[in-house]
Amino acid sequence: MNTRILYPLISWIAIFISVFLIPLLGSFMRLFNLTPLTYPNGTLLFLIIEWSAFLILVVFGKIFKNYLLFVVSDINFTYSLHDTWIGILGFIVGLGVFTVSSPLLKVLGLATTSIGIYKLSLIPLSIRILIVFTAGVTEEFLYRGYSIEYLYRYTNDIKIAALIPTTIFILMHLLTWGLGGTIQIGLWTLVILTLYLKRRNLYPCILMHILNDAFAFILLPIFRL
Repeated sequence: MNTRILYPLISWIAIFISVFLIPLLGSFMRLFNLTPLTYPNGTLLFLIIEWSAFLILVVFGKIFKNYLLFVVSDINFTYSLHDTWIGILGFIVGLGVFTVSSPLLKVLGLATTSIGIYKLSLIPLSIRILIVFTAGVTEEFLYRGYSIEYLYRYTNDIKIAALIPTTIFILMHLLTWGLGGTIQIGLWTLVILTLYLKRRNLYPCILMHILNDAFAFILLPIFRL
């Protein structure tokens, strides 16, 4: 195949895997009335989909490394005490976003993420822990670390590079969390997006994401018992 066609084709396949594969398969789940909150089938399928998308991207990058502008192994994941504190600060700011937006959404007659969190609380603790680490790792690699950096190299425009995966990431929560919950998740996403664009390091983003989900899916249900 002509390299003029092959290079962009492989690039767009990589972008599709990182940005669109999870929401596409998530929409397919809805045909069977399944969501990540539908335990056990929907929850386990969600975990399989997220890790599969991540692993497919890794394998695809290894096979076509010479044709790609960016591969998963190029992602900056650097531990430092400074970035640990930044990740914790991001978690606190994100928590504030949910806290402030909840009463405002209720005034508007919109449900918040609390309904979904309650449904998650009915899932066994071991599965919830797996959900926390799955979302924190795979979603940050796919929607921040990989897709933004790849699109930036492809377009040379950081705004477009951030806008496309961020929009898809927010919208894919609609089927599970509803409009109100998705608005909250969207506001939270802007916090973690800002963190990533400022640091260009995935470590604090993964830390922030894991802390957020651990608080919501593990600690909150315990406090409500």
